[in-house]
Amino acid sequence: MKQIVKKLQITKFALIFSVCLSLALFGIFSVNEAAAQVSQLRNAEGANANLLGKRAAKASPLSLADVLTGLRSKKTSLAQRNKLLASAVKERGITFKLTPEIEKEIKTAGANSVLLEAIRQKSPKPPTPVPAANPSGVMNAFNVEHNVFIGGKKGMLIRPDFTVYNLKNIDSQFVILFETNTGRSLKAVSSDYAGTTGSLIVGDFLTPCCEVSSYKDLRSFLPYAELNLGTGNHELRMNINLIYNNGTIITRFDYYYFTFRVG
Repeated sequence: MKQIVKKLQITKFALIFSVCLSLALFGIFSVNEAAAQVSQLRNAEGANANLLGKRAAKASPLSLADVLTGLRSKKTSLAQRNKLLASAVKERGITFKLTPEIEKEIKTAGANSVLLEAIRQKSPKPPTPVPAANPSGVMNAFNVEHNVFIGGKKGMLIRPDFTVYNLKNIDSQFVILFETNTGRSLKAVSSDYAGTTGSLIVGDFLTPCCEVSSYKDLRSFLPYAELNLGTGNHELRMNINLIYNNGTIITRFDYYYFTFRVG
């Protein structure tokens, strides 16, 4: 019985020794492998491999401290430090916003224009204002006065009364397009009344101050000379819209139909 116990003890010792030896070899292998990788980096980059610190291995975004530490390092020239940092910023991004105060601090530390531009490109942009709910508009009244003279020109004076919702601080436009009653756009005579495609339009720019904003005092004047039509009666309409500045329609109000007589 004692011999069996002894044998087991020897076997247990051999097993422990084997495991320890394996771990030791594994540790040596890992160290050697890491050393080889560091050696390769140093051969490729020289002393610059450690310029950005241990965080570079994780490819995480650079903090302000990372940038300042890299600029103040004395392991290589300032020009080379700027080059390496600019490359890292482009690849990994940054965790801070470039304010005037931070830009001054980075310049003082030795940043050149290339590094500053890379940081500026990666600096977090302010979010575009997004309305809390779907924006919309409601036309309360739409009045048109014909045969009005303004600035020596005869035309029509348009006085809308409408309300917009959920467009607080969002740039938008109130736009009226002039069309035939079948939907064909009329072309403007002068650039003062021409849209981006040359269509005849009038309107105004809006930036509502509140979630619910009312507009009762907008005035749009269209000289009759802009309606370049032949002799006779012409059945026309106004296509009335509330749009974003990029042209996307928010609300299309009802059409206003009218007859325009020439001659």
